[in-house]
Amino acid sequence: MYAKAWNPEDFPRLEPHQVLLKELEKKLTNKTWLGGAQPSKADAEARAKVEEHPPSVKEHPNVFGWWSLVNKFTPQVLASWKDAEVAAKPEEKKEAAPKKGGKGKQENTK
Repeated sequence: MYAKAWNPEDFPRLEPHQVLLKELEKKLTNKTWLGGAQPSKADAEARAKVEEHPPSVKEHPNVFGWWSLVNKFTPQVLASWKDAEVAAKPEEKKEAAPKKGGKGKQENTK
């Protein structure tokens, strides 16, 4: 008459580290680093969280690749990484003042 009620065992509960690995896998699908083009504080923090339960290459290939890279850095280097926004900003360069007497565009006065 009635459909069988859902059984909690049909929906296994994910452990916190499994949820984290799943989120990281999604974020790292098309990126090498969490912050974008270069490593950031987010990578260092995520590394510390993942350390207890390292990723499996079979289950989380993108996280495993990232994990392999991030683990090549020393703790001192990891601690030096900045926030993604700060790391992404290139240092401002001062524009050189134009030189006087150069061969710039000359107007034709004829």
